[in-house]
Amino acid sequence: MQDIQEDYLLSRKRIFSATVIVIIAILLSKISGLVRDQVMAGFFGMSYDTDAYTWAFFIPNLFKILFAESLIIAAFIPIYSSYLKGEKKEEMRVFVNSVTNIMVLFFIFISIIIFIFSPQIGILLSKIADNQMDIAKFVIMSRVMSFSVLTLSMSGLTAGILNSHNIFTIPSFAPFVLNVMTVI
Repeated sequence: MQDIQEDYLLSRKRIFSATVIVIIAILLSKISGLVRDQVMAGFFGMSYDTDAYTWAFFIPNLFKILFAESLIIAAFIPIYSSYLKGEKKEEMRVFVNSVTNIMVLFFIFISIIIFIFSPQIGILLSKIADNQMDIAKFVIMSRVMSFSVLTLSMSGLTAGILNSHNIFTIPSFAPFVLNVMTVI
């Protein structure tokens, strides 16, 4: 009985400390996002360059949110968790490798499409946003950022795997790191 109570208290302490770390990571992410926006505004102000950067960053991020994060949450994590609970190590390894390979191929394809059609996307966005953003700069930035879709998506898959193992603290720092890297 004593061991059960000690395990329960230890478990509650772990949950509490992990929660505090995740909260700190979220706060750091929000603060660093504010700093990122202030740095962007300080360097570029409200300009067509800022619009070009914003749209160039938005497109890969949109694909990450639509495909990587939503698919991982809806499909990958439940299936992976069932393999984890059933202790089917070989099947789990094959499943993770298959999903990783499919995601890599899919997001390389998406990156190539974004890379090739950046001029057309820039013209379309310029008309939709009703401004004269610098399309040439948008094309350069979107081509550079197009391959970030793959990196962002793989980080989402890795976060899903870590979350399935009840490791929440490491993935919670990803937005903070992204904001810091953007500022640098």
